[in-house]
Amino acid sequence: MNWLSALTAAALFAAACNLDTVLLSAGFAARGVVLRRGYGLVIAALTTLITWLSLALGAGAAALLGGRTAQVLGGLVLAGMGAWFLLDWLRRPGPPPEGVRVREERREGCPVTRVEILDGRGEEALGKPVGTYVTVDLTGLVRREDEAFPRSCRALAGELTHLLRRCRVPEQAPVLVVGLGNRSITPDAIGPGAADHTLVTRHLIDQAPEHFGDFRPVAALAAGVLGTTGVESGELVRAVTEKIRPSCVIAVDALASRSLSRVCTTVQLSDTGITPGSGVGNARAALDRA
Repeated sequence: MNWLSALTAAALFAAACNLDTVLLSAGFAARGVVLRRGYGLVIAALTTLITWLSLALGAGAAALLGGRTAQVLGGLVLAGMGAWFLLDWLRRPGPPPEGVRVREERREGCPVTRVEILDGRGEEALGKPVGTYVTVDLTGLVRREDEAFPRSCRALAGELTHLLRRCRVPEQAPVLVVGLGNRSITPDAIGPGAADHTLVTRHLIDQAPEHFGDFRPVAALAAGVLGTTGVESGELVRAVTEKIRPSCVIAVDALASRSLSRVCTTVQLSDTGITPGSGVGNARAALDRA
């Protein structure tokens, strides 16, 4: 019976250790995030191991320091953890300021945050012009979730389509994709990379209408930077748009962020234009409707 009692105690201990894992998995499921069974087992095993090590460390501390001192230290640790969670809760953003509307939703399992600056009050509060700002969270790619890449592509495509419709760009209207940034500097090369991987069809629609007649006319331009071309990106883009007359310019640039958690995990879309270099204090000529 001793082995049965020990097995029962071990099972209850494991269940208690992994109760938070069950709740975490339920939260992921509610958000539409699918985790493989193997990942769940690894999380459960690590949780049990860390809890066992914590108990062993506590027993060692009690033997070394004495029961009373160990209890006081344990209480201080718990109080510190509680204070940390309380401060984290207090740091959460409150309601948006006047003139700003914020909505959070999900598309293809990806969290999407929409911030609409409605008037001058919102401009003054956030320091950005009136318009719509959409942030798509793609942390599923980092976590290597199932079907993360195709879901992320569909989410971005859906948001871009929605934004083009809001801007009243017709379905078959010509578009110019502009990649901003320096391709020789890795953190700044996303714009030129996007231009390189864009399917350009403007010339093919006339040359091979039987294959590309139903495509939207798309042109792509990697504008480079002033230091390597001697020409401002804005000047080059303006010259090209005056020549080919696109209905819309889609500018792609690297995003500077105050939060490390957003680096390589988020894509932001807006209908207000972009100022190259503004994120690092080197603002150049703006690309906007003006």
